[in-house]
Amino acid sequence: MFASLAGSRPDAPLDDRARSWVHEHQHMYQAISTPFGFFCNALRFVQTLATRDILIILRSGGVQLKMPLWPHLCKGSKVIGSILGPLTVWLDAELFLTYEQGSLAAYESLAYANPVTRGANMSSIFQRLQAGVGRYLLGRQGDNQQLIDALKNESLVEPEKWHQEDRNAFAEVALAVNGFDRQFALPMVLESGSRAVEMWGESFESFERLYAARHRDLNYLWPIANTASTLRSRSLPEILATHLAVCDLSLAAPIMPDRVFVRHGLRVDEMLPQRRYFRILHALKAVGALRSPDDYSAFTDAVCEQLRWTRPEEVYVPNDVSQSLARTLGTRGELFRLASELRIAVPALYVTPSISYEPDVERVFKDHFVFNVLQFTDRTFHHPNRTRLDSSKINFVINEWLHGVMVGVPKTVTLQWDAQPAELAFLRREAQEAISATLGWRVPPPPIVSALATTTPSAAPA
Repeated sequence: MFASLAGSRPDAPLDDRARSWVHEHQHMYQAISTPFGFFCNALRFVQTLATRDILIILRSGGVQLKMPLWPHLCKGSKVIGSILGPLTVWLDAELFLTYEQGSLAAYESLAYANPVTRGANMSSIFQRLQAGVGRYLLGRQGDNQQLIDALKNESLVEPEKWHQEDRNAFAEVALAVNGFDRQFALPMVLESGSRAVEMWGESFESFERLYAARHRDLNYLWPIANTASTLRSRSLPEILATHLAVCDLSLAAPIMPDRVFVRHGLRVDEMLPQRRYFRILHALKAVGALRSPDDYSAFTDAVCEQLRWTRPEEVYVPNDVSQSLARTLGTRGELFRLASELRIAVPALYVTPSISYEPDVERVFKDHFVFNVLQFTDRTFHHPNRTRLDSSKINFVINEWLHGVMVGVPKTVTLQWDAQPAELAFLRREAQEAISATLGWRVPPPPIVSALATTTPSAAPA
């Protein structure tokens, strides 16, 4: 793979090994460097805190803890009343993440199978979630009370109040794919952005052959083809650069609670990447293509002005609250802070297709953003700083295990890297100590296995 990358040029097609590298690295940048990726990671952390609170409240109330918790909680309305606050935050986060993954059946099942969220639409769930996340991440810090109050009182712009042109923008593009029976969801933005990086250096003729099959590939190819149709361009570099910009801007929503003061009300269509994608495509008719990376700031400003959105500069610029959030969220918070600094300094950095393999560009990232495992970029990362690396792995084990305590999947935490017995023992011990310390009583070590090594888990927790 490294040999393939060493022989790659920005103006030539990539071979299969290099394609895999740049595709997965693009997912890394989406997860680490965008507000939406940061928000989704923060939701898992908030769910861990909410699960902790639920366990403490139930145990202190003499309720027998049965695992997984959720099926038992559904049956006891009196029990739910005592943990309504943290349970609502946990459910709202789970619903939001399930909805964004495109798992519509799982979303509907979870939304209607319990009395807490039954009948709530995504707008109300998202509004409640903003306040819940704010309380969990910032509420215990007295200086942030003004922000918490602003989140509670933020106006929600419901879909029926959207301007007519907003509704037309979505309907116009949605009708272009009449016949698809799948929900438009986050993977469409993530996968088509990564596919666009793979295609850099190809000829327009090869793209035309793929374009003919666009309706068979909703997530990877159809969005790129739709960008090409909107631009009416026969320049593949122009199409791909514009599509990368569209995907990057789709993930650059003012979605973190600390952006409440720069948002223009809470509009779900401005927050969700798949809805932002359709809106941006509509705006391209007036804004045109991204001609050069140097024009990226002007391009995003023009799109945001057209759509009355918060500009990326307002999303990435740090403030006291965002610095506090970065500290609260540990390693991932620090990585997002570093990524935001890079974005402010070089706005087009993350829409440069050769970012993953061009030596001069790669040096900017290798000290902060180096993953060791493909297909696992949203869970953990490789880093020369051992403290950061271990912190990320321990947090991953804690989050996964406590999520399993609620829903029963997974009962055993599976690591997608080649972890040897010594590392598994270290992670079990550290996760056990951290969970026991936060709960206030001794818990068994979480069972952990490596998917890539011949190891066996510890005994399942009692």
